[in-house]
Amino acid sequence: VYKQTSQIMKHYAAIHRINYVNPLQDDGGLIEETQNVFLVKPSNEMKGLSFAKYTNHRFDNKDVIVFYGEKEQDSVLAHTYIANLDQEKKRVVSLAKITKKNAIDIRKIINNADKSTLSNIFIASSENLAAAHLMSALESNKFNVPVIAPSKWLKIGVIEYEQFKRHQFYFDYEDYVDIMDSTIQSYRTIFKNKMNLKPGIYTKNSDAYYGYESMFFFGTMMAKYGNLFNEGLKTETYHPGFTFMGMNYQETSANNIAPLYRFNEYYELEWVNYPHFEDIIEHD
Repeated sequence: VYKQTSQIMKHYAAIHRINYVNPLQDDGGLIEETQNVFLVKPSNEMKGLSFAKYTNHRFDNKDVIVFYGEKEQDSVLAHTYIANLDQEKKRVVSLAKITKKNAIDIRKIINNADKSTLSNIFIASSENLAAAHLMSALESNKFNVPVIAPSKWLKIGVIEYEQFKRHQFYFDYEDYVDIMDSTIQSYRTIFKNKMNLKPGIYTKNSDAYYGYESMFFFGTMMAKYGNLFNEGLKTETYHPGFTFMGMNYQETSANNIAPLYRFNEYYELEWVNYPHFEDIIEHD
């Protein structure tokens, strides 16, 4: 299940011609050169594709600024995002790798940006310093353009939700759990009664949600198509989830659902890039 054993399991599945479902990894490399591995999470490649599609359809103006962190997954996400932008509608005017030492460069880049042509900012870095410098630059320049950022920024604590809402932040948040939802509350109660603890939101036992979704969805697919459900899975359209946003595997063997959330007027997180969002006319 975990990263160090995933490649071993991939090899085992190939030798024995069985399917391997990984509920915790988002490494797109696991599904390369195989048809037997399925990721419950969206891969970074799928996220980049999905977020670029939303950018192309929903954000005005042409210029895009992209920042990414030191991790390989940050680079993969950022460069896949860039590769899938509509070249007729968007152009990347600044691309910068951000480290702890040069995070202040974010301010310089934002300070020199042209407000009149800027479409949005995309940042693939969970660094607290990156979050602080970007928000400071947005505030001082009075920029009000969409920003796509990691959900971990919501947990930093020094940035208010009001700031995120005012500056049009969209969050990459595939594991968002709405604990006010009645279905989630029922699940948490059942889980607590059986395990004597509640599944967490930001803690290790939050993996319980992925376990539940994995077992339910792929159990359903096995009942419908048998143990080798590969071809049947490709014909299945979007399946809403019980605890997360759901599953779809029509394009790749990583979950095709890569949710973006933003704050609504009540400071509740709402899902914006739901399936076929592009067919809906959005009103302010």
